Amino acid sequence: MAFMLISINNSYSSDTKNSSETEREVVPDANEKAVEVKNETEKPATEAITKNEEVKPVAEHKYTVKVGGFLTVRSRWDDVPGNNPGFDLRFARLTLTGKLTPDFSYKFQSEFVGTVRILDLMLGWNKYEFFNVTAGQQKRNFTFENYLAPFAITVSDYSQNVLNLGGFFDRVGEHACGGRDVGVTVSGEFFKTGNHNLFKYALGVFNGEGINKTDKNKGKDLIGSLYIQPVKDLFIGGGYWDGEFGPDSISVDRKRWTVGVSYSSKGYIFRSEYIASKGGILEKDNVAMASDGWYAVAEVPVFKKFGVGAKYDLYRDDKTMKNATIKYYGSLNWYINKYVILQGCYCFTDDRAKNTDYNGVAVQLFFRY
Repeated sequence: MAFMLISINNSYSSDTKNSSETEREVVPDANEKAVEVKNETEKPATEAITKNEEVKPVAEHKYTVKVGGFLTVRSRWDDVPGNNPGFDLRFARLTLTGKLTPDFSYKFQSEFVGTVRILDLMLGWNKYEFFNVTAGQQKRNFTFENYLAPFAITVSDYSQNVLNLGGFFDRVGEHACGGRDVGVTVSGEFFKTGNHNLFKYALGVFNGEGINKTDKNKGKDLIGSLYIQPVKDLFIGGGYWDGEFGPDSISVDRKRWTVGVSYSSKGYIFRSEYIASKGGILEKDNVAMASDGWYAVAEVPVFKKFGVGAKYDLYRDDKTMKNATIKYYGSLNWYINKYVILQGCYCFTDDRAKNTDYNGVAVQLFFRY
């Protein structure tokens, strides 16, 4: 599956930077594309005169807005019978992030390709490094890859186990959600060792129906994850997901666990995750009740602005090799600058369930703002 991907990336950081201190004035920061507004309230002059003291401003109220997003344009070709090569617009996203106060952050993200829809809409309380709270529509805290943007996954596609068992195009019958749901997450890092924290955790409670939907059953999905960072940028750990999908009378279980490792530093990337699942498919009988998948992906820098990547991607919808789908990827990524990435990708697919195989080639252009 080849695709050309222009992506305009959102800065997910909620850090803020100071700009010119002009009272009650909107001041743009060209580097961060942020807008900071400051409202200063001074003591009444009469009060200062009666107390014979200098007029001093009281504590400021400050908030920030960062505007970002990404576009993805792709061109693809494969030798699957009936498929035609061509160009298409894959993603067109707008993102607003920032601070309401020093301790409260927010994020809004919408998608404009196909049906216009809200992807993220959440408010976060970030006072302590070891304890943060995020409420609203957000990413599920399950797998490393779920948190990565399309231009950061080395090859052209998310892994099959993440797509099918991580809430993207979930096998239970959930609509396309991009790994998101509505709920509350607590997360944090702790036990400082050297220049990094040893432990990172997240615990989330979600509706279990995906984005832009109300809950259809009395239960809630519980997702927990714990990772150890023995050295900076190397994470080892996993997570567990216990939930159900659909109305109470016909709901299906969604019980899953994952374990993996992730390293990313100075252009070197390695990531691998295994996911196992137990549960059926909504309103379908005689389907496999156990599924799993595993992938491994790596990228190494070549010259100054290039990276070479490779990936092995296995998914078994019924946990048997005879019906497995295995994909082999090779990619070349050209990091033109901080806003633009050009990627070429080849994929060979061994579809054992259909007793066929096919080839695909992709060229992707990412443009970020």
